[in-house]
Amino acid sequence: MKTISYQITNPLGMHARPAAFVAQACVNLPSQITFSFGGKTADGANVLQLIGLGARNGSVLEISAEGGNEEE
Repeated sequence: MKTISYQITNPLGMHARPAAFVAQACVNLPSQITFSFGGKTADGANVLQLIGLGARNGSVLEISAEGGNEEE
């Protein structure tokens, strides 16, 4: 499993549009992508779960990839 940290720089945080872009990217990957923030975890391919994290500008997300291309 590969894990990285990413700080949100969007002034509006993780709202519907960026969550949709992230989910679209994750759907096409052979790895399982998971986002964690504030004790919550979301499937990267699920827009509602990503929004439900409540991540705002400056929040640091932990992003994990597990599967076929996790190093990429």
